[in-house]
Amino acid sequence: MKYSLKMKNLIRSSIKKISVFFTLLLLFGCKKDEKQRFNFILTPTEVETRSNYVGYISITSGNGSYTIKVKDEEILDANFTTTTNAPFGAISLNGKKKGETVVSITDNIVQSTREVKVKITDFYLPLVISKSSHPTFKDQMRIFLVNNEKKDAYFFFEEGDKYNLKQKGTYKFISEMKGGTKTPFLLLSYSSDENGKFTDTGNIPTEHKFDLTGSNSRFYDAVHSSLGVNWELPSFPTTKSSPTTLIFTTMKEIDTDFSLEAYLGFSSSLDFIPNGYLD
Repeated sequence: MKYSLKMKNLIRSSIKKISVFFTLLLLFGCKKDEKQRFNFILTPTEVETRSNYVGYISITSGNGSYTIKVKDEEILDANFTTTTNAPFGAISLNGKKKGETVVSITDNIVQSTREVKVKITDFYLPLVISKSSHPTFKDQMRIFLVNNEKKDAYFFFEEGDKYNLKQKGTYKFISEMKGGTKTPFLLLSYSSDENGKFTDTGNIPTEHKFDLTGSNSRFYDAVHSSLGVNWELPSFPTTKSSPTTLIFTTMKEIDTDFSLEAYLGFSSSLDFIPNGYLD
């Protein structure tokens, strides 16, 4: 069969169009099958967290497959986790003991590595003031009780968009007989004036004694397990509660009419001592 020149050109053009169509279809099909890749980004280069606690480094961007190496594994364990609210997951830091080390994280998909310097400090309990008639302790103030030999206490205030250290003092938990019953107390030492306001840290600190009677039984358990306090208190009735229920303590300063309520804070970014304050 003979074709005219015009017909031949039409056939060639059609074949070219079909070839281009199937080529594009093949290319787009391959791209559709390829998994999207993200740049590997970790925001912090230095992190502080406490011993006997799990902290996190949020991954700003990444691909979900990582090789993690800890320079000194006696100080901490590090693992990838997706249990946080971070959309790309996070690196969990389980502090074992006080010290400093370096964690190297490699994104296996893009073969990119980031190093983070991690400092593990002494453990501390954060008390968040929720209600107060005390002249020294205002609502939303934080008292951090550090589990070290000196029994340091850090008093932080929220002032506008800043988080400032007002004073550093000391603390001690004790139990004493009161009315024939062992009673729990918290002793806080800090410098204050006659009106109860914080003064210059150069002034001689005064000890203030707070009766903790009426606190949640879980508060006594938390202080015992994390700070090693042996209360020697009578047993308290246990009540069923959600793990997310706040653990409250009530504090009544003896020989005064001042009292306050506080809870153990672990959810807000302000429930952590800022970097640089602890050894």
